[in-house]
Amino acid sequence: MTTIPRHPLKLEHFRLLNCRGSIKEKAMSRKLFVSALLLVLLLPSCKIEQLDNPIIVPLVDQEFNLALWEVLSPSGSTLDVQMRTVLNEPCINTTILSDYQKSGNQLELVIFEILPPEDCQPGVAPAFGSETLEDATSGVNNIQVELQGVVVNSGKLTITDTRYTVEMDTEDGIGWEQYELLKIPTGALWGYVTFQEPEQVDFANDFFTQLTERTAPLYAEDGYYGYFELSDEGNQLEVKDQPEAPFQQRFLLQFYGEEMEIDELVTNFRSNAPDGVEVKVLDFEGNVW
Repeated sequence: MTTIPRHPLKLEHFRLLNCRGSIKEKAMSRKLFVSALLLVLLLPSCKIEQLDNPIIVPLVDQEFNLALWEVLSPSGSTLDVQMRTVLNEPCINTTILSDYQKSGNQLELVIFEILPPEDCQPGVAPAFGSETLEDATSGVNNIQVELQGVVVNSGKLTITDTRYTVEMDTEDGIGWEQYELLKIPTGALWGYVTFQEPEQVDFANDFFTQLTERTAPLYAEDGYYGYFELSDEGNQLEVKDQPEAPFQQRFLLQFYGEEMEIDELVTNFRSNAPDGVEVKVLDFEGNVW
């Protein structure tokens, strides 16, 4: 959880994206505009003091992409909300300042600003931030996503044994990449082997033969799991961040053996495989080989 600075932020460092003014400034300008409009329309029939509570029109372009993400570990999984700017920043290590609070079944995520890094790593990429939804309970949770405390989006986060689901009433300034994230099944082991030449398929086949001797088939429902996505009744598997290659083989299996077995299998494969052949294996406890 990010600690919010107690001192006021300087205006020149307080911004959301490379846009014309912050969301707060946009909302204030609309507030003044609508107030003036109401004054002109209602002046003949009412007094000025009747305009103490002007209407605020919350028209904010999408500036942040949000994503549900399951963080895996041997002690269990937790749920994160990942945040990325829609527009790129000039440093690949630009971050997003945010905060998360929970009260009962009320979850509140506040996005404050984009923080330029002190030591810029050159490159073009979205700014990134993440908050762990600590102690989010099973069942239906109310969730609010706020931008600078000015724009408030309300909705519900439902957590079951198999999935996380978001339903929003409004999405001003934000957009969810997916509204449902399926939980990684217990015992899941997945990954890929990529190779450059057709004759290298023998190395991949040999790896799969040894892997299937240690595992069992895993039957999971179609959907988005974050680390991978299943479709076509489990026959189509897409693994996140898999590199492009002319030839590839993917797998999703069930494994309850010792980690050392996978360690030895992957180490031996890499020591004997020719150049251009890559393997990556992941499991439900967050291990990566």
